[in-house]
Amino acid sequence: MENIHSVSVVSKRIKSLLERDLPLHNFLMEGEISNFRSSKHWYFSLKDEQASINCAIWNSTISHIPFKPQNGDQVIVKCSLGVYVPNTSITLTITAMRKQGIGDLMQQLEELKKKLKTEGLFDAKHKKPLPTYPKEIGIITGKDTAGKADMIRTINLRWPMAKQFFYECPVQGSGSIPLILKAIQEADHGHHDVLILARGGGSLEDLFIFNSEKIVRCVYACQTPIVTGIGHETDTTLVDYVSDLRANTPTGAAEAVTPNQIEVRQSLRHMFSHLIQQMLTRLSLVQQNLSRLEKSAYFQNPELLTRDKSYQLDQYVLRLSKQKETLLELRKQCNQWIHRFESSVIQRSRFYQNQLQDYQKQMKQKLQETSSNQKYHLSQQKNTLSKALQQYSQLKRNDYHHLIQLLDAYSPLKILNRGYSVILKEGKAIHSVDDLAIGDMIDIRLNDGFIKANIQTKEKS
Repeated sequence: MENIHSVSVVSKRIKSLLERDLPLHNFLMEGEISNFRSSKHWYFSLKDEQASINCAIWNSTISHIPFKPQNGDQVIVKCSLGVYVPNTSITLTITAMRKQGIGDLMQQLEELKKKLKTEGLFDAKHKKPLPTYPKEIGIITGKDTAGKADMIRTINLRWPMAKQFFYECPVQGSGSIPLILKAIQEADHGHHDVLILARGGGSLEDLFIFNSEKIVRCVYACQTPIVTGIGHETDTTLVDYVSDLRANTPTGAAEAVTPNQIEVRQSLRHMFSHLIQQMLTRLSLVQQNLSRLEKSAYFQNPELLTRDKSYQLDQYVLRLSKQKETLLELRKQCNQWIHRFESSVIQRSRFYQNQLQDYQKQMKQKLQETSSNQKYHLSQQKNTLSKALQQYSQLKRNDYHHLIQLLDAYSPLKILNRGYSVILKEGKAIHSVDDLAIGDMIDIRLNDGFIKANIQTKEKS
């Protein structure tokens, strides 16, 4: 019996065979986009010189594609092969897409990112704080762009008292790099409180200019705090790593540099209310203190304040009066003691004076009795002492002449007579070449005078 299959069975068998083939699942393919059409999903064909195949990107994946394809784009896709059973058509389901050449750019970007990170440009210690209440905001962005309009609207809504200064420049394409650098430098020299570098969303290629090493280093060198708002939330460029703050969008950057005036006003009202409450509390305490004072006995009868003090003063006066009487009595006693002491001293002085006169008479008599004897003994001792002094004087004179001879023999001046000299530095004798340095001033003592000299060289033997 013949084995006959239906069309659907054959189609399903083809689908099963193709979709089970692992090499046709999550593989990479390159080609040119054609017949692009967009609805809820994206449909197009990928072709080369010899063939073409249908492709689809489902709505759930579109948000992960960094750009919107156009006919003629050369792309590399990550896809899986699928079969649509009703008409047995083959379709590639695409999960990722990039333009050809992006891989090389990404590799260069990673190398530059690693280089800048190694140099320390991304370190948090370089981040400058943003001003809380900016008066002037410098904005570097494109001319007449949606991002610029969003920032103006956001700043005017949140903090309208800030002045806005715009430095417009092209923000797409490698030829815009010099203009962006010029705008950043002019804004940094504008003496603003904070800067914004912003660009609206776009493809990876559109935003790639903000990975330029020149722009990155220019942003890093800014003296003014700078906030970047490049692309959308999922877009990150190298300038975001060196800026003082990265915002997801231009609107987010405008929000980051401005306080919310509504919140500030609420905070001020709260602070004002708190201050008023503190003042009322202090006023209430003062009023309570005044009330207590008004009810106090001293306030009702002020004389009480001085009555106690007056009594104390009277007591002090009374004590001083008593102390005065005591001092007068002590003074009287002291005078009496002085008088008695003087009388006693006079009496004793007369007594000792009489005794001294008696002693003088007795001594005079004894001296007269012993004078003749002492004169003889003194004459003998004088002769003996005179001879001894002559002998001692002769002995010392001999010793003196001997010392003079020794001093003359060892005198440095006698050595100088033989042609020698003495070197002095600042009045001190020099004993070694180590005591002198090149350039030192010295005095040379000769037999008949002095010579001043300067040390030019020295050599130790």
